[in-house]
Order: sequence, then C-alpha cells, then structure tokens
Amino acid sequence: MLRACARTLGAVLGICAGFAPPAAAEVFVFRDGGRESRGRVLAEFEDMLYVRLDGEGERFVARSALSAVLSDDRARRYTDPVPGAFAPLKRFAPAAALSAVVGGVGVGAAETPATAASNPPVFLRPGEEVGTAADGFARLVLPGGGELRLAPLTRVVVGEVQGAEGFSLLRGEVHLRTALKPVALRLPAPLRGRAEPGAVAELSRERGSVRARVYEGRVLLGTEEARLEVEDGQGAALVRDGSAWRVRADPANDGPLVLRARQARFEIPPGGVHPLGVVASGVVGEQRTWRLLVSRGSLSVRRGREGDFERLPEGRGRAEGFVAGDALQTGGGASATLVRSDGATLTLGERTRLELAEVLELSAGRLTVEAVEEVLRLRTPGGVAALSLVAAAFVRESAAQSVGVRVVAGHLELPLGPAATLQLDRGGQARVEASAELGPVSVLLEVGEGRVVSRARAGEDPGFGVTLRSGERLAVRAPREGPVVLELPGERELAFAGAGVGAEIELEPEVRVRCATGAAFGMREGLALTLGSVSGRPEIRFRDGTTRLLLEHPYSLLIENPSVLLRLEGGGSVRIRLEGVAARLEEGGPYAVAALGLRESDRLEISGRGEVRLDRQRDLHRFVYADARQLWIQDGAPPVESRFGDARGTAFLSMPGAPALGTEPGRPLVVLATREGEFVILDRSALGEGQAELEGLAGEGRGAPVPVLTEDPFPNLLDVPPPASPSGP
Repeated sequence: MLRACARTLGAVLGICAGFAPPAAAEVFVFRDGGRESRGRVLAEFEDMLYVRLDGEGERFVARSALSAVLSDDRARRYTDPVPGAFAPLKRFAPAAALSAVVGGVGVGAAETPATAASNPPVFLRPGEEVGTAADGFARLVLPGGGELRLAPLTRVVVGEVQGAEGFSLLRGEVHLRTALKPVALRLPAPLRGRAEPGAVAELSRERGSVRARVYEGRVLLGTEEARLEVEDGQGAALVRDGSAWRVRADPANDGPLVLRARQARFEIPPGGVHPLGVVASGVVGEQRTWRLLVSRGSLSVRRGREGDFERLPEGRGRAEGFVAGDALQTGGGASATLVRSDGATLTLGERTRLELAEVLELSAGRLTVEAVEEVLRLRTPGGVAALSLVAAAFVRESAAQSVGVRVVAGHLELPLGPAATLQLDRGGQARVEASAELGPVSVLLEVGEGRVVSRARAGEDPGFGVTLRSGERLAVRAPREGPVVLELPGERELAFAGAGVGAEIELEPEVRVRCATGAAFGMREGLALTLGSVSGRPEIRFRDGTTRLLLEHPYSLLIENPSVLLRLEGGGSVRIRLEGVAARLEEGGPYAVAALGLRESDRLEISGRGEVRLDRQRDLHRFVYADARQLWIQDGAPPVESRFGDARGTAFLSMPGAPALGTEPGRPLVVLATREGEFVILDRSALGEGQAELEGLAGEGRGAPVPVLTEDPFPNLLDVPPPASPSGP
C-alpha cells in the first residue's frame, strides 16, 4: 500500500527540510577542466553527494568527480572531505531521489506497508516503489544523472535492472531523460529496454501494451532474441497479441523503425505492424492481391485508374484478383467482401464505391474493414488512417466531406489533421468532418467515449488531451504556420504555442483546462486564448498580444476578458483585471490569497475580496487595490513589494533604498515608486481618473505638475516600522 502525501511543486523546489548544513553554500570544483559550480550539499552518501547546484537543480555528484569543495567564502578548501562533513551521512546506496512532488504521491517498499513520505528530497532504496494519484506528479533523480517525471496514475520501482541503473514501469507514463549513463528498463516479461545516454523519451504502459516516443537520442526495446531501435522523432508500440508481441510503428514517424533479430535487419515503415522477433525478407505493407470472398447483387469493377465500370457476371468474381488501381462499386441492395492473403477483409455495403490503392479511397457508401497485423491505410477527412488489429465500419455520403465511423472490435486511431488524433475503443461511434483543405477538422462523438490527443508536428507536440462523451463536439485547426488551435463549444478557442505545454481539457459541465503543474482554468464563452509554457509553467496569453499571465502556483481560475476570476478554497472569488501587462500569479503570504508578479522582481499581494486591477499607461504600471488604494510603478524603478501585514489588509510597501511605507485599508492613497528609487505620496483629491495625471507624472503633460499630498499624511500612513520578515510583521 502507498501512503499519500501532497505537496505543491513551488514549495518543494524551495524547501529542503531535514538538513542543516553548516555553511550557507559551497563551491564545487569538478575534475573535468576545473569547472566550478556554486550550490549546497543536501545529503551525503559513502560514494556520492546529493547537491543543489545554482542553475542546474538537484542531482547526485560522485565524490570521485570532484577535485575539491570550497566554503562559500573560499576560506576553507576540502580536497578529501570526511563523509558527513557537510550534511548528515546516509549509510546506504540510493537508487533514486524523489526531488519534487505535486498532488498525491506515495512511496513504499514493494509488497510491504509503506512508510510516510517526508518532505522532498526523499531517498529511495533499491526495490522501493513510487506511485502517483489521479492528481499526482513526481520527479525522480537517478545517481547516474538520469531524470524521471511521473504523470498521474503511474507506478515505478527503482533499482538495478540487468545489473545496470534503471527502473521498472508497472503502469502509467514516464518522461525520461538520461545523462552520460544509460538507463535500463524492466517491462512486462519477456520485454526489456534501455535508454541510451543523451536520450529524451516518453514511455507508457497500459492494457497489454508498451509505447515509446523518442524526442532525442535512442531507446532500445525488445527481448533477448529481438531488438527494436526507436530513434529521434520516432514512436512505437509493443502490443500483446495472445502470447506474442507485435511492433506497431507510429504513422507519424519520419523514417522506418529498425528491427534486428537472428543477425538479420528489417525496416518497419511508418504505420507498419510486424511480429516482434520474426524477421523476413520484404517490406511490411507490400502490395497484395484482393480476391472476392462472397458477393450479393450487382458488383462492377474498373480495371486500372481509367476507363468505365463493367458489371461482373455472376460467378466470375472469385476467379479474378483485384490489385492497386482497380475500383469496385456495388448497386442497390448489393454487398461484397474481399479478402487478402494475410486475412484482412473489406466488406462493401450497398451503393458503395471503393478504389484499391496503397491508400484505400472510399468515395461513397459503407465500408467495413477488418485489419490484422499488417497495416491498412484509408483516406479520411482528417488524413490517412493506419488501421491494424481493428474492425471498424466507415460510412460516407457521395461528395460529402464527412465520414462516420463505428468501432466493432479493437482500438482505432483517426487523424484529425496533422496535429491531433481521435482515439476510439470498441463501441465508440463518431463523425469526422473537414470543410476545406487546411481548414478545421471537427469531430462529433455520437456514442460512447473517445479521446482527442495531440501529436507531434515538425517535431513539436503541445501535449494536450480532450475527453469526449456522447454528443460533444470540437474542431482542430492546424495552419501551416502558427499554433494548433482547438475550437471548443461556446465559440471558445484555445491555441497551443510550442511543445510540451501539457493540458487535459474537459468540455462538460464547463470547459475546463487542467495543466500538468496542477493549475486549472475555465473559459467564458466567445473567449480566444493561447496557452504557452515558460520554464515549465503554463502561461495564458490574451488576444491583444500584450496581456499575459504566468501561472506560477496551481490556482483554480475562470478566465474572462480581460478579467481573471480567482476561485478561493471554501467558496468565493477575487476578480483580477489585467490590461496590457505581463504578470505572474504567485502564492500569497499569510494574509493574502495570491500575489501578482510584475517585471522581474515586483510582488504585489492580493486580498481575499473585491477586485484588483493591473494595467499599463505609458511608462507606468498601475496597481489598484480592492479598496481603491493605488500603487504606480515607473519603468526603471527598483523592485517593489506590496504585502499585507494583518488580516485587516494593512499593506506594507518596500523598495531597496527607500523608506518603507505602511498604509491602512480604506485610505485613498496613491503611491508612486519612481525610477530614482523613491516613494512619492500623491494627493488623490487633485488627480482625475483619465490620462492627464499620468502625463504629468511622466513629465510630458502640458498642464500644472501633479501635486504631492498637501493634507496631513499621518492619518493615512502607519507610524510603525516596516516588518523585518518578507511575509509580514
């Protein structure tokens, strides 16, 4: 059993609890060319240190890789420090370190009761298991420099695999990055694998299948007898078929997969399927002859790509074969079934027209496909579908740009343009439609449940997924240039800028976007947003091109335009109005519900009531509190912080080099932070609500200068010293 623990990633990365190193930091001198890195030792082992290096994060460092460790002030130099000199010594060889968690994550020894997981880093012994809940994410660091990122509902066991550093993937999905050492993989017997040095890949295991997508380097999968090579830009699935395993190449691969077995080499082209460990001469997908198995009623054939259709006399069809370039057509009430030598079948319903080619062309009617291992390709409105180990019926009306599909058996994947795929299982029924070339491809789920997932385009996969239920519809737009756009119900549009954005989208009961970091937001009807990623954090970009909100903390939001509704735990909300600014939504202090980050280091806390506003006018950023207090920040001003010191909403303003200010709630003060590093208290009664006061502050107005406060300021300013703590007094 796994005992769950919940942590936010921001808190995890900022806290290393349980260690008390004697120095604030150390300087590590590496043997490779004398390179130096500043950081801190978090834990020590007999042969290695676990450190946090500036700009590199947490990692293991072998003692043999260091020529010296210097104290922070360089006054002391350790060339061969005694184990335990910098941090508590742990007397076991770690298999991994759990360095960060978000949501529900559990740690325990396999087949034994789990112990409670403490604050990261948690050091794992060989054989210990890590599992994530439905809302859980975890990051593991391996001693050899590798890194594992666990998605929700994932379980791994860390430790040696085949005598090398590695892990066992029990279920779920893992993002793997290797360094200078390979990482061994234990998969369902008899499968095994290895990620070569410098590899970046995603691995998943579920329902009798193992899937791999490689972004950099190479991953090897297979058995003792056979080895599949999956390289940069390629994907593959190993699918269990009874007691055997088969290789299915991703249709989006940019080249063939290489399968080696019994000293033979075989290439599997994109979309191809082949038994693992069985290598024969030839090419998967080579042309075969179709023969008529059974027919009823009128059946006509056109030989070659030109000419007229001629009706086949009764009894003649079985004696002849049909090859690429031939076309078949059935009349009213008629049907025909074709069979290929590998057992694949095509059944034409009445008034159906089908052209046999490398890619089957269904012009009209109903076609039922029963595909075996070898892939069959069928053109659909969203692109060419690669069919394997599936039985499905396709219906197309003459000249229509839509196709209905129902899955009879197996698992079906249909392209929705170049950037997305529709996934349906047995019983699922949908309709796919494309209005024009390069236009949006829409899908309506008619029966059951389906998934729309992104796929790599030009090497970039935004990483989104949408769960569709009966009656739900969406469209995917993928222009040649520009981001992929999802057209969602209620005239909503969500674009994805770049790779690895990562989002799960729900359409009911409301459109809801859940990011990989735990942040989530809804969208008002008619809203168009772009979702990007900055340093692994989701960034919401508004249509005006200048307003952006980086989600540093996993809050729940409702996005309006230009307002953001921050939903509070326990009910209630705070409205944040953004206009023409790029801001960050950060965790608030003890008397705040959140904070807005501005420029590089500004931090402005938000109380749990009312509406706040952040906008830009000329060379000023203006922050309006919920009670109408205002803070104006001039371009070039030093970093400014506004934090609440008590539950009443007393705000403390601080800026390097300037005396701190404390303002009581409800007092209509306007404070200007100048580029000279001063706070100026302005007379609100002499200020209008338009642009004139801003022009006056900037020295560009033609009227009289804006007056400073002329009344006694002390009723509006607190006569207490500023708090020493950054979170309050």
